[in-house]
Amino acid sequence: MARDPLQSRTCYPRHGFKEEGNRSNSFAYPPVNIPIQLVDAQTHHVEDDHKMNVDVDHILPPSIIKDLILDGLRYPVVFRGLIFDWEMLSWSPQAWVEHLGDMKLPFRRGQKKVTESPQWERGCSTEQLTLAEFFQEDTSDSWLYFDYKYMHEWFQDHPNILRAVTWANLGFPERTGSESTMWIGSSGAHTPCHIDTYGCNIVAQVMGRKQWILFPPSAPAMLPTRVPYEESSIYSNRNFYSPGPDMAEELTQARVVTLNPGDVLFVPHHWWHYVENITTAISINTWISLTHLDSHCQLEEALVKLFIAQLCKDLPSNHQQALLNPSE
Repeated sequence: MARDPLQSRTCYPRHGFKEEGNRSNSFAYPPVNIPIQLVDAQTHHVEDDHKMNVDVDHILPPSIIKDLILDGLRYPVVFRGLIFDWEMLSWSPQAWVEHLGDMKLPFRRGQKKVTESPQWERGCSTEQLTLAEFFQEDTSDSWLYFDYKYMHEWFQDHPNILRAVTWANLGFPERTGSESTMWIGSSGAHTPCHIDTYGCNIVAQVMGRKQWILFPPSAPAMLPTRVPYEESSIYSNRNFYSPGPDMAEELTQARVVTLNPGDVLFVPHHWWHYVENITTAISINTWISLTHLDSHCQLEEALVKLFIAQLCKDLPSNHQQALLNPSE
């Protein structure tokens, strides 16, 4: 039986998380998930979600963390205590408003409702809002997302924000906000499940809480698709925002973690991930190239792009819009 697109979103709540209106703001797939390893750089402990601690001899130096990221880690890891020197961790919403002033930002608006398919970007409207307007918006029935925005393109007139980001403690001192991407969204704002075709990803949670559901590259039943087409992303047709009743049983090997301010998540090469804000949240990430893996991926992406370009050239514009992500 088809689901009513206007009914409340159905999902699987995790214990301890508050229900938001008639929908849960957090969930888990499958009912039993594999814990993500946590590395606490200040207490010298390595721990997992079951609080099983293993002492390490010393704080890992940035050079070691960099080596692990580039060629050592094969699974997601959350680092804690590595961005303690980021001033913006202490910024309140009002401080963010003061830093950006009357600058208008493009937020896409999606709906907090059940849909048969993932809420692709092409199905969202776009609104120009200041941060002050964003924080005051009523998002009880919808969500807002300023997502996947390269900071150097949007904040070149705000060098204090670019300088406030540094990845030095993870071994990349040359990377600042100028080499990073920002994500600002209300609760429920999300990115459909996908893999990044190039490199690996380091994500810092700056404000609020954001949930990540990750699966290894070999995970079955992810239903990959190139529609909507976006260079460097392969999407899944799985709808994690409003899942079907059998989805939890069909998917295995999930890693589920909720990031809090100060947490840094390492996402390995080609890991599937679905990301959703639990609260109003701000996060910043940087993608790290992996030369030994990316050359092959770049060739594959070039061939896919050529095929899509040939396919689109004779299509009417409305068909092109259905095939391509708006960013293409």
